[in-house]
Amino acid sequence: MYEPAFYKNLSLTKIREKVVEDGFDPIRIVDPPGRVYSPHRHAETKLLAFLEGEMDVTVQSDQYRCKPGDKLLVPQAASISGQRRLFSDAHCRWMAFSHSADRIQR
Repeated sequence: MYEPAFYKNLSLTKIREKVVEDGFDPIRIVDPPGRVYSPHRHAETKLLAFLEGEMDVTVQSDQYRCKPGDKLLVPQAASISGQRRLFSDAHCRWMAFSHSADRIQR
């Protein structure tokens, strides 16, 4: 599920609070321009919150250009890949959240 600008006017603290309330555990990630994530899968549901920069992300066969404030929910075991946009020197800052219930079930 892709929701553009879902977190657009929220601070990093508020974003973190919202997703933790929903049962997700955060990891903050900073990628340099051109960073590539080869296709892979996760055992748990992932929620991605984009903070700065842009990244092209593919989930299964659906493609998204993720920008600051966007939310992307990646279902458990779905194929995902991504590439940090090259048009800027800025880093892409985003947070990945693993759903804690998925980890408990393993």
